[in-house]
Amino acid sequence: MSQQQQDEAYDLVNRIGPLLSGRDPAVQGAVLADLVARWLAGRAGHDTTIREQTLERWLRMVRDLVPMVIADHEPPPPGPAH
Repeated sequence: MSQQQQDEAYDLVNRIGPLLSGRDPAVQGAVLADLVARWLAGRAGHDTTIREQTLERWLRMVRDLVPMVIADHEPPPPGPAH
């Protein structure tokens, strides 16, 4: 993914995030599942092989992002601030 695409994705996440923030996790999951399903259908249509490959790549990306998101939201360690 190019830097421009990363910047665009980051911007969209920052715009969409507040729409989901504070909602029931089941609702958040349903929204995300619907969006991913629409994205997959648009990319792969009825080709199940391409759809599965695309979904696997996307899941790897999600798995790679989770630790970074957790780290970004962890409170700083206790101790004196410098």
